[in-house]
Parts: sequence; C-alpha cells; structure tokens
Amino acid sequence: MTYRIVVADDEANIRLLVQQTLEEAFDEQGLELEVLHAADGAQALHLVRTQAPHLLITDVMMPEMDGFELTSRIRQDPATGKLPVIILTIVDDDGQAASAGADFQFSKPINSAQLLRGVAALLFS
Repeated sequence: MTYRIVVADDEANIRLLVQQTLEEAFDEQGLELEVLHAADGAQALHLVRTQAPHLLITDVMMPEMDGFELTSRIRQDPATGKLPVIILTIVDDDGQAASAGADFQFSKPINSAQLLRGVAALLFS
C-alpha cells in the first residue's frame, strides 16, 4: 500500500522539509509514500478532492485559502470529512485549529519527532 499525503504550504522549502522528513521515516519502516505538493489552500483542496489522500499536512497562512478555512471545508464535505489533518503554524490561533476540525496542531519551526508521532497516530493506530 502506498500512503498518499498532501503537504500544503506556500513556502516550497517547508514542503520539501516535510516531504524529506516523511520519506526518511517511511523508508525506515519499509512503507511506500507519495507526497503531493500544494502551494496554497485552493490547490490543496483540489488535491484532497481528486487524489484521495490518507492525510493532509497544512500551513495556516497561505494565499487563496488559509489552513483553517481549508480544514473547515474538508470537514464539511461528506466525501472528505474524515480525512486526518495536521495544521502547522507560527501563529497562536486561540483554538482555531481545533474549531476548524484539525486532528493536531504543531508549531513551526517543525519538530520532526513531534510531526512523525502525529502522522503515526493518525495513519497507523
């Protein structure tokens, strides 16, 4: 089985960092991974709706649609409502991530071990 993960962030270097972190961990476990990149919320929503990913990892502050609105729209759609979502943020959101329906919220800069624990909890438990 190949795990498909959408990584949404308007900064390409962050998307690549998350991809590299995931690839190293998945390779160590002998698991297959496909990472799909989105540079904004609208692209991420399109990928979620058309590619049936197993997980979305999204930034908050992006053009077109922020991570909170993206998560909320995913939760409101019966076809995507159960998709696990991790929000990465540099802002203190006062509970907006939970209100939008995110499963986890982690602060930037990214703590790789924390991110991987979240991914494991959502995909493998």
